[in-house]
Amino acid sequence: MNKENFLASGLLEQYALGITSNEENAVVENYLKQFPEIRTEFSAMRNALDQYAQQYAKQPPQVLRQRVIEAIENEADRKNDTNDPIIGNASGIQSQPSGWPRYLVYAATVFLAISLYLNKQKSDQLQDKLTDTQTLLVTCETDNEGLRSNQDIFAFVTSGHTQQVAIKGNSLAPGTNLMAYWNEEESRAMLNTIFLPEPPADKQYQIWADVEGEMISLGLLDQEEDNNPLADLAFINNAESLNITLEPLGGSEKPTVSLLVANGNIF
Repeated sequence: MNKENFLASGLLEQYALGITSNEENAVVENYLKQFPEIRTEFSAMRNALDQYAQQYAKQPPQVLRQRVIEAIENEADRKNDTNDPIIGNASGIQSQPSGWPRYLVYAATVFLAISLYLNKQKSDQLQDKLTDTQTLLVTCETDNEGLRSNQDIFAFVTSGHTQQVAIKGNSLAPGTNLMAYWNEEESRAMLNTIFLPEPPADKQYQIWADVEGEMISLGLLDQEEDNNPLADLAFINNAESLNITLEPLGGSEKPTVSLLVANGNIF
C-alpha cells in the first residue's frame, strides 16, 4: 500500500485516537518512520485533539451528534447499495471508500472520541463527588454518635436519681479524689478515673463493692480505655461502699486489703 492509499485508509486518524489493533499499530508506525510528512500530519492531529478537548470541555450538542451518526449511516447504506470497490493491500488493511471525504471521517471520529472522553470525565467527577458525599455522611454519623453518647452521659450524671459517690485516696494514694455515679433506678454506674494515679508496672487497679460485709469485684480499671476518663462500671444492688485496691495484673478473686488505696460510701 503506497503512501496515498495509506492516508486514504483512515488508519492514521484511528491511530491518533488509540483505537487501532496491534497489527494496525505496526503498519502505522512503519509509515511514520518512512515518511516525515506523515509524522507531521500525525503531530497536527494530536495537537488538534488536545486543543479541542481543552477548549470545549463540555458535552457536544445532541443535534451535532445525530448529524454525524446519520452521515455515517447514510454512507454505509450507499456503500452497500452501490457495492463500492475496496482498495486492498498486502497487509489486509482496507481503505475508506473514495466517496467518503477523509476530513469528514476524521471529524466524525474526533467528535465521537471527544464525546466519549468528556462523558468519562463527567462520570469520574460525579463519582468523586459521590465518594466525597459518602465520606462526609460517615463523618457526620460518627460525630452524631459521639454527640448522642455525650448527651446520654450528661443526662445520666445530672439525673435526680444518680448519686455522686466521692472516692478519696488514703496514705497509699494521697491526693486521689475520684467520683462515681451510682443510679439504683437504672441499675447503672460510671466512674471518673481522671485523677487516679498511674499504678506500678506490675499492678492494676481493681474496684470492689461492699455488700453486707462481702467484697464483690466490679472489675479492673483500665485507664487507657478509649482515652475516656468516664468509664462504665458494673452495678450491683445493695452496695454500701466502693473500694479500690492494687492487685497483680489480671486482678484477684479477693481484694488485697493491705493495698486498699481509696474508698467511698454509698448513701
